[in-house]
Amino acid sequence: MKTTLSQPEMIARWRLHRYHEPLRNDCSVTRTDGIDLDSIVVAEMEAWYFNLLDTAPPDLLVTADIATEVAMSRDPDGVARIPLPPGIRRVTEVVVSSWPCPAQIVTDPHSPTARRQRHKFTRAGSSSPVAIHCGGVLTLCSVPPRGRLTTLTVVRDPDPGSYPIDTRALDLI
Repeated sequence: MKTTLSQPEMIARWRLHRYHEPLRNDCSVTRTDGIDLDSIVVAEMEAWYFNLLDTAPPDLLVTADIATEVAMSRDPDGVARIPLPPGIRRVTEVVVSSWPCPAQIVTDPHSPTARRQRHKFTRAGSSSPVAIHCGGVLTLCSVPPRGRLTTLTVVRDPDPGSYPIDTRALDLI
C-alpha cells in the first residue's frame, strides 16, 4: 500500500524496526547530558530512505507517470531529448509508442552503454532502446519519426519532512 509518512511517523517506524522501541514507559529518567539520539536516528533514517529511492525496485516506491507533462524534441538521427521538470530524482520506465519494450535506463554518461549511443552505427535500435538520464535531461535513442512518448514513470524528490513509500519497503529497514 502506498502511503506518505510524516517525519515523526517515519521516526517511530524506524525505531520500531531498528531499535525495538517503544521501550517500557512506566518509569521516568531525566538526564541533562548525553548525545542527541534523535539527530543520529534522523540522519541514519534519511540515508536509508534516499538510498531506497535511488536503488529499490520501482514497485516499492511511489512513482508518477509524467508523459503528458513533458515535451520531447527529436533530431533527424532519431535521438530525442526530454528536459525533465525540477525535482525528478529517478526515472524508472520510459516507453515510446513504437518500441516493443521499455528502454534500458542508464544514469552514468561515461558507461560503455551510454558512450555507444553517441554514434549512429553503435546506437541501440528500436528493438532494445536505451534512455540516458543525466543532468535533468532524458535522452532517448532510436525514436522513430512517428513515435510518441507513452510512458515516463519517475520518482520525485519528496517534500522536506515527508516520506512517500510503499509499506512493503518498511520491511527492508
